Amino acid sequence: MLAHQSCPRCQTIENRIKQHEKYIAQLVDLVAKTNRRIIDLEERHLLKLDAPISKRF
Repeated sequence: MLAHQSCPRCQTIENRIKQHEKYIAQLVDLVAKTNRRIIDLEERHLLKLDAPISKRF
């Protein structure tokens, strides 16, 4: 990247890019956890629908 450049403007830009990369990684992790939770809930819901009516509620 721009790490070897000594220009203060370049360093500022590089720091901002690194911070944005961290934010993006956090968002990706959040989306993955949310998707996993949705899949778990869907699986539980489907299992519940497959159960006899007396055990659904």
